Amino acid sequence: MLQNWKREKQIRRVLRDLAKQRVALILHPGNVWVVENALEQSQSRVAEALATCRMRGWIEVMENALPTGKLPPSMDVHEIQFDRNAPIYGLTESGWNVIRGAHTWVKAAFAVSLGSALAALGSVYVAGKASPTAPIERYTTVVVPIMTPCTAPPATTSSLQTAEKRKLNDRRLIAPRPQP
Repeated sequence: MLQNWKREKQIRRVLRDLAKQRVALILHPGNVWVVENALEQSQSRVAEALATCRMRGWIEVMENALPTGKLPPSMDVHEIQFDRNAPIYGLTESGWNVIRGAHTWVKAAFAVSLGSALAALGSVYVAGKASPTAPIERYTTVVVPIMTPCTAPPATTSSLQTAEKRKLNDRRLIAPRPQP
């Protein structure tokens, strides 16, 4: 198990190293690309990792079998020794997603949402299983004024209002609210 984890780490390291490559200059005549941070494809681990990345669809071959060599310290194009042929690889969209860890975020977001949904369903289940307590009756307050006949002589408006207030006998009746 530890061996598989180490190999996966090596494959992802090669993928990240491939993403770090860049064209530093283009030498003329011959339109020769000078690539910085180039991968040394002659190493067996790098070749295996590149083949695995290609199989998984993380990289694609941009140009196949290009003459490849090391640039001499004098940087003279005529002194370049092209000693092998190698392809130039480019990253695909899924390769960039592997580098950025986008798939990991999707899995983490799914796990959190699944956990939230299970917690909500569990709380609904627990609430449904709880023993019901005594029903709470809801009461409505109804005020019924009982009017007595007024025998006092008519007076001004303000004295009439106070007289009616005194004569009204307010009673509050509490009745249960009808259930819908």
